[in-house]
Amino acid sequence: LVRQIVSDPERAELIGFSQAKSVLDSVGVFEDNKMVEGYVTVCAKDENYGESLYDKGMTGYRYILEDDAHETFVFESENALNLSRGDKARIWLLELAQKTYDDGGFRYSVFSGAEEEHVVASEPGTFEPRKVSSLDEIRYQDVFTLVTLENVEIAPLYGAFTNFKESSPSAKATSQTHTIYFDYKGGRVNWMKSFPEYYRFYPTPLIDAQGNSMYMHVSPAVSWAHESYPQGKGSVTGLVVRESLSNFDITSADMAI
Repeated sequence: LVRQIVSDPERAELIGFSQAKSVLDSVGVFEDNKMVEGYVTVCAKDENYGESLYDKGMTGYRYILEDDAHETFVFESENALNLSRGDKARIWLLELAQKTYDDGGFRYSVFSGAEEEHVVASEPGTFEPRKVSSLDEIRYQDVFTLVTLENVEIAPLYGAFTNFKESSPSAKATSQTHTIYFDYKGGRVNWMKSFPEYYRFYPTPLIDAQGNSMYMHVSPAVSWAHESYPQGKGSVTGLVVRESLSNFDITSADMAI
């Protein structure tokens, strides 16, 4: 009976993200009947960030929860979970394990091994990203949070979100080597999935009213990759990241969205 209670997600105690991370750092595998709650901001193989992870050799699916205090909880599963972006979800922590990644010197840990039974509850929710009025407000602790950058503009006057389409135009396309998408003219185009790792994003500089700058990273795999830049000031919503792109002289010390 005690074992049943300990392993019952319906009886799990709700704790905060910081406490969950602290416990996992100390033990490596979560052994307590606890759960966390937040809004799904990254869901499995979402376009751009989620899809780009697979060019780095990650297997499975990645999810990120963010709470009202804008703390984050990153976890992974071998199979897709019944979650959608924007859902308010409770995730059971029992038997989740620590997995560590190193992206060009930026080391971080995630909760790994989630299965459908770890989704205690989920329902459609409404989450408001933190609004940022100046790019210099972004700090390292904001990595993995969803933010809206206000009153920014794209620095280049001309171009597209990504300015290349394939790494080897002469290569013979197969379903294993290419992803098929439609370009802005509606024509069918092959994109090579065999881009070198440092081409998984194309960086475009954003600037704010104070002259601060930050890169916006866009994957060549997204459906809107070759649309033209919008002009003028506006807002950009995205995930704060630290990505190393050596061919663009971008290191993991550089904040980006």
